[in-house]
Amino acid sequence: AYVRCEDFNLAENEVAVIYGVHHSIVGSSVYNSWSVYDAAVESGVIGMNSANSSFSSGAEVYLDGYPETDQADFYVWHLQRGGSSSLVDYTITVPSQLKYGPIPTEPTAGLFSKLNSAEVIPLDSNVFVGFRAYVNPATGVGPSWNEIIYDRVIKFTPSGEQSAKN
Repeated sequence: AYVRCEDFNLAENEVAVIYGVHHSIVGSSVYNSWSVYDAAVESGVIGMNSANSSFSSGAEVYLDGYPETDQADFYVWHLQRGGSSSLVDYTITVPSQLKYGPIPTEPTAGLFSKLNSAEVIPLDSNVFVGFRAYVNPATGVGPSWNEIIYDRVIKFTPSGEQSAKN
């Protein structure tokens, strides 16, 4: 199963919180992930999946007081733009510059890798987060999205500042 959030712009001063149920731990899928995409080219740039041992990171901060076994059933990650300092250990930065320099001004000058996927998402480009969950272990097919809790994204803009685009 695959769902996505609406496109949004994430400025350097903003944070998006990505959260949801760790479907692999609760038994509704054998694998789940989230990925950040450049909305203009619909190409994934960065993300996290349930094969990574730190996938469930972050939930304990929001579920303080709940048993640790219940906390592992959820994940929370903060998404930010480059240039910001990392808020917490479970923060992922959306790359907005190539590792070896600024984004080229010519459209064919290297924004895409050999695999034809985006390497960066310019600051003025919208992003979206896509969520995947594969194979319900009980049925051997993809989980039905009407039987699981959807993953979500919330964007925060500092008080007194206007959000970029939306």
